[in-house]
Amino acid sequence: MVVALWAAWPSVSYGQTSIGGECEGKLADVVFILDTSSSILPEDFRKQISFTENVVRMFDLSPGKTRVGVTLFSDAIYPKLSMGQTLDRASTLKAIKAITYIGGSTNTGDALKYVLEKEFLAFGRPGVSKVALVLTDGQSQNREKTIEAAQALHAAGVATFVIGIGSQVDQSELASVASTPTSKYLIQLTDYNALESVRLQLASLTCEADYIPPQGDGAENEALCEVLLLSGVDASTMSTTDQNKVLSFISAITDTLSSTTAWRIRTAQIFNDCPVTGGTSGGRNYAPLIRKLRYLVPNDRSTPLSSAALLVLDSPVADVMPANREVMRAMFKKVNVIVVGVGDGNDSSGIAKMLRESPSSEKFRSRVFLVNNYDQLASVVPNVVAAVTQNVVCA
Repeated sequence: MVVALWAAWPSVSYGQTSIGGECEGKLADVVFILDTSSSILPEDFRKQISFTENVVRMFDLSPGKTRVGVTLFSDAIYPKLSMGQTLDRASTLKAIKAITYIGGSTNTGDALKYVLEKEFLAFGRPGVSKVALVLTDGQSQNREKTIEAAQALHAAGVATFVIGIGSQVDQSELASVASTPTSKYLIQLTDYNALESVRLQLASLTCEADYIPPQGDGAENEALCEVLLLSGVDASTMSTTDQNKVLSFISAITDTLSSTTAWRIRTAQIFNDCPVTGGTSGGRNYAPLIRKLRYLVPNDRSTPLSSAALLVLDSPVADVMPANREVMRAMFKKVNVIVVGVGDGNDSSGIAKMLRESPSSEKFRSRVFLVNNYDQLASVVPNVVAAVTQNVVCA
């Protein structure tokens, strides 16, 4: 069996089930566009699904990091998994495994158009790399329509990888669908058995894909997006040195968010002396701090505004019920509440009760981060950035 790869592949060791550096913590929106036309044998379609599942396994899957969609195409378009679904890792993989063969003709152009409008424009996150992976073994029904739809994808900042399988593909058409340079984005395989041989390389290239600013109307739409990051810190027991470490932590988060022109970042910080309780637990009352953060969110918004409240706690939560009420009120105003517990604030049980989330849940793990001391704050900057961007909504 001969495999022809039109790419300069990075060096990746085989046999591994995940890719570390480039995929770990990666923020990406990825959609697989899979051919399910009658030119594909059902057993070869299963190889295509297994390949998709195995590639997805190597991503750092979560609503706040890498999100995945899968759309099938033949005569019509068959969306099977949307990036807009907030599924955990296991549910995502289960949904992919359950996809079945359909049959029909090869309507590639409509598939590309659908994915652009119903996935990337509807659910794509601003400033996050967008990647489409197209697998097909035949020529499209309408070459002109297909190329036009591909050009729209490229203009929207979607890095488009194309895998052409077998001898019936139109290589010129596929080159037009793929992003440039085709030496990187276009892959030609002899048959479906060859898919597994490029799994690691394709996953690596997907994770390495940079954010591509959209052109024209897309760029204007993204410029309307604003993120309001509110930081609340219990400074009652902090030394000046530790307060400076917290300020550096918040600055690192803001700098990372500001590194893309897709967002306008607004920030506000409250350093508050949270009152200690009269008991022996050493806990503190955080409801007043959360309330102050909530009051900073404007009620009248002339432009789309996504708000996140970052709480840095270094003592156990004493006022669980009042703090929970303030969290619920903040969430009602669509504020994404994120918690970083430091030292004695490493109280996952108290934080879980305050948020009404199980410590073992994906939602808890995606917005609560615990460190032993202030020196470790820098290690969770990527996690907090991912949590802040998880629910960003733009025009």
